[in-house]
Amino acid sequence: MKKVIAAITLLAVSTSFAFAMGQKYFDKLDTNGDQFLSMEEYAVNLEKYFAKKNITDPADKKKKLTNGFNKKDLNGDGKLSLEELNTKSKKK
Repeated sequence: MKKVIAAITLLAVSTSFAFAMGQKYFDKLDTNGDQFLSMEEYAVNLEKYFAKKNITDPADKKKKLTNGFNKKDLNGDGKLSLEELNTKSKKK
């Protein structure tokens, strides 16, 4: 049950970051300037969440990052657009 709550919280946090960030913050995360976020670039978006929740285990962080990224990657192309970040996740 704790894992389900953590996953829901992670999705809510990443969604709220996406709505709050807008294009300017997205561009800051998009370090290669291709208008998409790789999983590595997206990870920066979650570091504050991990720190706030005291999530330090690398395996746990990787799992949460991968799950969150894959749920946001609605078209399955392995990268996130600003639109995907600003759309509620529909993938399960």
